Parts: sequence; C-alpha cells; structure tokens
Amino acid sequence: MSEAVNALELLREEMESDDIALRINAMHRLRIVATVIGVDATRSQLLPLIEGLIKREDDEVLFAIAEELGKLAPMLGTGVGVLLPFLENLASVEETVVRDAAVRSLLSIFPQLSDAELVNNCATMILRLASGEWFTSRVSAVNLIPAVYARAGSQKPALKAKFIELCSEETPMVRRAVAIKIGELAAVVERDVLHELVTIFKQLTGDEQDSVKMLCLESLKGIAKILTKEENKTHILPIIIAATEDKSWRVRQALSRNFAAIAEGLGKEITDFHLIQNFSVVLRDAEVDVRTVAVQSLAQLLPLRLLSSDKLLSLIQHIQALARDPNASVKTGICAVLSIFVSLIGKEVALPKLYPHLLDLLEDDDSEVKIQAYRTVPKFSAVLGQDALAPFLPHAKTAVTMSPRWRVRIAAVDTVIDIGLQYGSAEVFSKHLEPVFLGSIFDRVSQVRESVVARLPELINTLKIEWLSAVLLPKLIDNMTKETTYLFKITAIHAFQAISQVTPPEYNAEKLLPHLAKLGKDSVPNVRFGVVKALRTLAKRLNESVVTSSVKPVLIELSNDPDRDVQFYASDALATL
Repeated sequence: MSEAVNALELLREEMESDDIALRINAMHRLRIVATVIGVDATRSQLLPLIEGLIKREDDEVLFAIAEELGKLAPMLGTGVGVLLPFLENLASVEETVVRDAAVRSLLSIFPQLSDAELVNNCATMILRLASGEWFTSRVSAVNLIPAVYARAGSQKPALKAKFIELCSEETPMVRRAVAIKIGELAAVVERDVLHELVTIFKQLTGDEQDSVKMLCLESLKGIAKILTKEENKTHILPIIIAATEDKSWRVRQALSRNFAAIAEGLGKEITDFHLIQNFSVVLRDAEVDVRTVAVQSLAQLLPLRLLSSDKLLSLIQHIQALARDPNASVKTGICAVLSIFVSLIGKEVALPKLYPHLLDLLEDDDSEVKIQAYRTVPKFSAVLGQDALAPFLPHAKTAVTMSPRWRVRIAAVDTVIDIGLQYGSAEVFSKHLEPVFLGSIFDRVSQVRESVVARLPELINTLKIEWLSAVLLPKLIDNMTKETTYLFKITAIHAFQAISQVTPPEYNAEKLLPHLAKLGKDSVPNVRFGVVKALRTLAKRLNESVVTSSVKPVLIELSNDPDRDVQFYASDALATL
C-alpha cells in the first residue's frame, strides 16, 4: 500500500513542478503508476488527478496525456469507458497534435467496447463533438465517425446525417477532414447511403479550396473500388476528367500521384477505354512537378497490366517526348518507365523507337539521369539480346574511362556485369564487355574498385573458372606487380578474398595463396595488414594441411612484424586457426 501511495504522491509532486519536461515525463509514466496503485485507485484517485490537469496544463503535457490515456485502456478492462470524457475534452482543444493524439487513443479504445457502450456512449460523444461550437471538435468527430458507424446500430442515421451536414461546413479545415475520411466511411455504409455520399463527394471535388479537392482525389481510389463499373463511369470518370483540366497545378499533381491506384480501382475496361487518354494530358502538363509525378505514377500503372497493346503503343510518343524533357527529375522517372515498358511491347517496337532515347539519356548532363539510364539498359538487353550491345558499348567505355563522376562509373560497370551475367557466355563477355570491366577494377576511386570486387563471385560462377584463370587472375597479378601505389595491391588482395569464396581449395592453394604470401613481404604496412585479413578468410577455404604448411608460417612471420597493428592481428589470426 505504501508503494501505491508513494507512486501517486510522486506523480502529484512532479506535476506541481515548473519544469515542463519533468511534467511531460511524469505523464509518460502513467501506466507504471496505474500498475502500482491498481485498477480501483486508478479510477478513484489517478483519473480525477488527470481531469484536473487537463483543465490547466500546457499543450505539450496535454499531448502526453492524450497519448497515455489510450495506453491505460487495457488495464481498465471492461471499465475502459471511463476514459471517454477525458478524451472527448482533449479532442476539442485548439492544438492539432493534441486532438490527433486524442483521436488515436479513442480509435484504440473503440474495439474494446461492447456494442451497447458504442451506441450509448461513443456515438453520442461523437454527435456532441460534431455539434461543437468550435471547428476543432467537429474535425475530431469527422475522424471518428467511420470507425464506429458499422456498429452504431440505432445511431447510424444520426451519424450519417451529421457527416453529410459537415460536408457543407463553412470551415475549410472541417471539409478537408471530410475529404480525407469520406472514402473510409463509404467502405462501411449501406448501399443507399453510399449513393448519398457519392453525391456529396462530387460536390467536394468542386470545392473552392484546392486542398479539399486534392484530398478528395486521395479518397477517390477507395471509392472507385466500391462502386460498380457503370457507377464509376457515371460518377468517377467526370471527376477525373475535370481534375486533369483543373486550373490548379496542385490538383493536377494530386491526380497524377494517385492515378495508378485510381486506375486499379476502376478496372481494366474503364482504364483502357477512357482513363489513359485523360492521363496523357498530365503527362504533357506545363508544370514540371505535375509531369514528374505523372511519370512516377505511370511506372506504377504499367505493372498492373490494365492497358491493351494499342494503348501502350499510343503512349510511346509521350515517353519519347518525356525522355527529351529539360527537367532531370522527369528524365530520371522516365528511365523507370522504360525499364518496365520494354518488356510489355517487345523487341520490334523497343529497338527502333525507345532504345535510341535511352542511349541519349546515357549522355545526359545530370549524373542521376545517367545512373538511372545505365540501370535500365539490362532490361533492354534482356529483351533485345545482342542487338543492344553495339550501340551501348561506346557509351559504357566513355563513362568508365572519362566520366568525372565515380557513381556514374559504378553504374556503367555494374551494367556491363549485369549484361554479362544475362548472356552467361565467356566468349561474348570477352569479345564485347571485358575491356570495360577490366578497366574498372583498377579505377582511381576505391568505391568503384570495391564495387567491382564485390561482383566477382557471381561473375566467376557464370563465366566459369577457365575465364578466371585465363583472363582475370593474370590481369590482377600483372597490375599488382606493375603498380607502384599500394592501393591497387590492396584491391588485388580484396579480389583474391572474393575469388576464394567460389573456387575450390586446390585452386586457392595453387593460384591465390602464393601471391598473398608474396604480398606479406610488401614494404607498406597497410598491404601486410590486408594480407593478414585475407589469409584469415582464405584459411576457411583451404585444406587443413595447406593451412599448417603454408598459411601459418606466413602469419608467424607477420606476428613479429614491425607494425604493431599487423603484429596484433596476425597473432589473433594464428590463435583462431
């Protein structure tokens, strides 16, 4: 009992403090206090204390209270309804974050209430909020109605009438809340009520406030899934057409952002026969922000396969124009579109009509556009086959050897590797792609070198060990011995490590280990340190006899190295073998 008294008294003392941070932290400990004092004391002592705090506390503390009251609900069991008056007060305050927190807590409590409590207590509470003098309580009511409507029983007509009344509210904030929640309510109402909501929704889409119209377009995708095909043609299609021609670019952008989801809700027939031609309007929009979002939405639409072959072909002229757009964000987005589009239209159309535009994007002034274009090339290569190689290679060679942007060089060599993996032929790789690849493994920037090294195992698995022995390994050894800078030697060490993960123990012992042992005598401590780490990795891919006869002697020698780091890690490696 003393612990309960102490916990409650401590809470009271902290709430009398002038330090607001202390009071906020105290509110975040409400669950702990309630656990200590028990359910009865929570109802008789803690909740009255909170009631007094709600009347006088700052918004920051009220926010904490609103959050924590919802978390108290599981502790109160069937008596959770006692929290409703507190949260009703908090759902009416001026500060938005406090109201939102109170609404979230109420939404978490509703499932714990019986149908009778929901009808008699929650529904009436919401109706009071909806009739409040200030818009703040009415906004909260709008956010709560969809959550209780399905279980509201005899209160359904009153809730429906109040929601429809709020659709015509003078205050824009209330209408915005309605625009957000009308889709949720439409999903739970009866069919006759749905038709009333659709009528109101059509009025909202013509609201004088752009923000209301934008939020309606967010809700449109949910409503479209509920209505029948004929209802969508009658009610939803005109809204979309009007939005494409709206004088506000933000409304057109909102339509573009939600277009793929709306199209999915409307279905294949309406999208193919009616919707896509209207979407073409926003693809040509004068505002770059609209075009950017429209292109992103097109990339989301294409995988849904809602468009016929004829409609796909009709989009080509727009894609070609967007690939020449002066804005980099549009061109970056069109690369994502091209990567999907090529598999839908096939080689005969993609090669003459789209591939030249992708190649032009490889030479764009913007680095991000170039990177995305390089990432798109393998998609075309998969469809076009070796016809894609000859036009692409000059761009890749130029990027790898001359581009000042290392991220572009990584994108170029990654594309070369991806194409090589697609063909799976050492002959094709050697003939067309090998010079670009080998030029990158000793790039002047470490990120490029490490990126190439990381791809070596999958490349060796595809091109086989014969290619490794005939081409890659001699190149590594040659560069390792010729280069004076230690950085390229470290790259070779990392490459040996990567190679050893996909080659047999005998190969590692014969082809890799001697070169690592030689590098263990290098004059640069960083190189010797790299050898220690490589030997530790390589030992796991060697026969035990080889480890004993060839690896341990090198590590023993390095454990007496003049450099303390080399010495320490060599000794540590020996201890693990």
